[in-house]
Amino acid sequence: MDPQKSKLLILSGLFIALGILIPSVFHAVGAGAVFLPMFWPIAVACFYLPVPMAVLIGAGTPLISFLVTGMPPVSPPVLQIMIPELMVFSFTTSFFYRKLKSTPIISLLAGIIISRFVVAGLSWIAALIFNLPGYIFSIGAVIHSIPGSLIIIFVIPVVIRIIDSSKTINTE
Repeated sequence: MDPQKSKLLILSGLFIALGILIPSVFHAVGAGAVFLPMFWPIAVACFYLPVPMAVLIGAGTPLISFLVTGMPPVSPPVLQIMIPELMVFSFTTSFFYRKLKSTPIISLLAGIIISRFVVAGLSWIAALIFNLPGYIFSIGAVIHSIPGSLIIIFVIPVVIRIIDSSKTINTE
């Protein structure tokens, strides 16, 4: 196998493992979903993996996490919302950074904003399926994610800068 492909596969495995481990730690101490802990390693992956691989990490991490830990749950339909949410977040963030050459903050901001629309829409649909008021659930889902969104926008660029300056990850 090509050494570059091997490196990308190893990084993918690392980001998926962190995407399972970090939320598990947060949920164990009662500080779960509001901080969007699964997003953190996926967000970092968007800066070091090609767009298609970032999208696969976004889709695969919640699915693998569910299979390994039972989280995110299927009922209520959190897993069904998180997979497209993280796919859109990964695609947008990675695309803005790698293809449009945006800064990390702009790339993450675009990913968060567009994925919040996905969450709002899917939460609305899920609420209607369960005969609940859609607008309350969609607005609540977006408001609930504000602390985690702020952490992603302000902390992940610092993490990227630290990784880049230490040359810990080199995908070239």
